[in-house]
Amino acid sequence: MLKECMEEAVGVKLAIDTIKQCRMTAVASPEFCSELDIRMHIQCLGESRWAVQARLYDTERTYMEYKGEMKRKDEKVSES
Repeated sequence: MLKECMEEAVGVKLAIDTIKQCRMTAVASPEFCSELDIRMHIQCLGESRWAVQARLYDTERTYMEYKGEMKRKDEKVSES
């Protein structure tokens, strides 16, 4: 979910390069919490690389905290 939100924000397909912190602090069940908020701080590290700090939460609790780096996913072209 986080990677897809990052892709939407930067406009390209991404791959997770480095995970510095990924802390799951609670379980989100769709029957009890139908909507979650995500807050992301994105920093461009240069061409095709981003640092991200993110938090997935609702009004009552935080479900995940993440710090890491993502890079543009290279599309492989198969040779026929």
